[in-house]
Amino acid sequence: MTKFFNMVNYSIIAFAVLCLCGCSDDDKHAGGATEETQIAIEDKTIAGVSEKGPFVNGSAVRLYELNFETLGQTGRAFTGKIASDRGDFRYTHLNLESQYVLLEANGFYRNEVNGEKSAAPITLNALVDVSNKETANINLLTHLSYERMQHLVDDGASVAEAKKQAEQEILKSFYIEDESIGEFEGLSIFEAGKGNAALLAISVLMQGDLSEAEFSERLANYAYDIEKDGVWNDSAAKTSIADWASVISVDNYYANIRKNMEDWKLSETIPEFEKSVDKFWWENYGLGDCDKDAEGVIKENQNKGSVHKDKKFLCKNLRWVFSMGENWTVFDDAGDNGTSKIKMDPGVYPIRVEYSLGLTNLEKGLPNVLIKYFLNKDSSTEDISGCAALKYSYKGASHYFEVQTPLITDYGYFYVWAEASDVWKEQTLKWNKFEKYFWATNEVTLDETKKNVDAYVWLIKDDAEKEGTLEVTEVECVKE
Repeated sequence: MTKFFNMVNYSIIAFAVLCLCGCSDDDKHAGGATEETQIAIEDKTIAGVSEKGPFVNGSAVRLYELNFETLGQTGRAFTGKIASDRGDFRYTHLNLESQYVLLEANGFYRNEVNGEKSAAPITLNALVDVSNKETANINLLTHLSYERMQHLVDDGASVAEAKKQAEQEILKSFYIEDESIGEFEGLSIFEAGKGNAALLAISVLMQGDLSEAEFSERLANYAYDIEKDGVWNDSAAKTSIADWASVISVDNYYANIRKNMEDWKLSETIPEFEKSVDKFWWENYGLGDCDKDAEGVIKENQNKGSVHKDKKFLCKNLRWVFSMGENWTVFDDAGDNGTSKIKMDPGVYPIRVEYSLGLTNLEKGLPNVLIKYFLNKDSSTEDISGCAALKYSYKGASHYFEVQTPLITDYGYFYVWAEASDVWKEQTLKWNKFEKYFWATNEVTLDETKKNVDAYVWLIKDDAEKEGTLEVTEVECVKE
């Protein structure tokens, strides 16, 4: 940027001559950029909030004075602290040489995805023109747009032009195109409105299930990627985010995020972020909108880099949901004259069943119901010994997760018991967690089982609630 402004200085004389040759006094452009005037700031108050989720009380916040021509720091900085768990900060009686400042927040923050305080600090920035405002927030969008704004100004844009262009490019990279959304430093995750909803949605998407170190790395990679051309080219990162979002969008996971934020008791308002999160993975998968015209339509994921590349999606109730494959089925204990019942929601994934357990008959092992997933439609076996662990997610009743093989004929399979959970819970099961039912008479080993698996089963028995639901996802093979 320094180089650009030196070029401007060298061209002042030539520009003046051109003006004398016919340019009017009303001409406000130089080098293709709108001319900006340096404005000294006197006795100014600047207040705002710092949010990822909100930075916690005591986190550091700094205001750096910037040089008007270079946007470099002048060496003058004002240090403060976050004054509440809402993320509030305030500076008073500021006197600055120009209207441009860099705001920086560093500290621990509340994670809206898991509801907890972060285990490590992060840093977020905001480049702000304070000449016409007394409120400026620091948030994820101000941070993501910072490097891109700098690059555009270096290329000759005015700060105002660079800011407007960078903000629209950031939104577009998340499939949000709305020029009515205001300046990023005016947005908050605790206020209503489209811009605030976009901020919270992007915050959720970028956070995902990452650690603080992984999250900071994702932010840095994004800023580097978009800096030169304003386009997010990292298809692997976008696909990873879409894969995560497609799973968390099911059932009431969005409600969990809302509850996390409500439990903080920092605001009664949470913007409607859900549509923008959905929009991101729908577009990434090439599904398009799920509207009334698309109701009942089934489409295949077009993203061949996705972990769900072979999955199909059903437009149901204005939302795309996983369409259940043909490998899933359910069983009750009617074959043993039991009275238990199980019903599976047709065509919808994750698999969801409602069940009721009948009368107890210990001699016949009653009552029980189960969900069964065949690895192959023809019930042939597969060798999964290359998996270091098996992973799936569930919500609902306690159950026994079984790895079944036709080598075992007495139902004495290897299993892991899972406790009931009223929220989605991920299970990563290493082989040393599996044990065989104590009453089993077969001598088939775990190694033999792993090499000849035909199905996975979620078995609900009489130690579970007598009535309830269970939702499960497909099982993933976790490599070393």
